[in-house]
Amino acid sequence: MGITDQVIKNEVIPMIHDVSSRTDVPIIDLYTALSDQAELFPDTVHPNAAGAAIMAETIAKVITAPPES
Repeated sequence: MGITDQVIKNEVIPMIHDVSSRTDVPIIDLYTALSDQAELFPDTVHPNAAGAAIMAETIAKVITAPPES
């Protein structure tokens, strides 16, 4: 099978949404933050330092945001 864009879009992301809805836990969308930036993934899977920084910034925004009412 392997890790491909199609596997992520059609299998992994739907599973994540399912778990999120069943557990009432929000999703932090790193896919959108990093999509169309292949240069950030030298081995096509793992981010380089710049990609990791975008991930950290995206996560920090979500976990430090005030709770929704």
